Amino acid sequence: MSKLNGLFSPTLRNIRLKLVAKEVESGKKVLDLGCGDGSLINLIQFSEYMGVDNDKEQIMCNLCKHSGVRNASFDWCNLNEELFLQGKYDVIVMSAVIEHLYFFPKILSNLSNVMEEKCKIIITTPTSKADEVLWFGSMLGLFSKGSLEEHSLYYKKTDFLNIWEWKLVKYKTFELGLNQLIVLEKNEGLK
Repeated sequence: MSKLNGLFSPTLRNIRLKLVAKEVESGKKVLDLGCGDGSLINLIQFSEYMGVDNDKEQIMCNLCKHSGVRNASFDWCNLNEELFLQGKYDVIVMSAVIEHLYFFPKILSNLSNVMEEKCKIIITTPTSKADEVLWFGSMLGLFSKGSLEEHSLYYKKTDFLNIWEWKLVKYKTFELGLNQLIVLEKNEGLK
């Protein structure tokens, strides 16, 4: 995924990450897919943190930048392909990620081997309302052009209501309705 080089892109990322951090309970094992520069690590209290991104250069920077953070690690992975991750996680974060992925339900399936039984998934993704605003803003240099070009899909609340084995426990729009926070938990009725 692209670097945040638009004028407002870092500010919008910080808003997203602060909302995500409020959903991460203290002391949990966290898998941060699409971790970017690893900024979430500074906003949460975790027992274990694994940041994964498809930008190898960014992962190398993160390994240096966060080398002194206890129980934190980073790895490279193409999220559109099979995930070869180890460990089990209580929380999986996908902040500004799923709009870049080709087939979100397959990604969920690929993650099943790294999820604790009561895993929670925290997602942020633009709403369809954001498409025109992102296009116009990227032309003016306000938002990252790369992010706009990489957006594969836009999701709406109903897309998260009927995901097999998952229950939508929180849904909230923010940034004037242009972005959305989704929290999914394993549906305990289905095992």
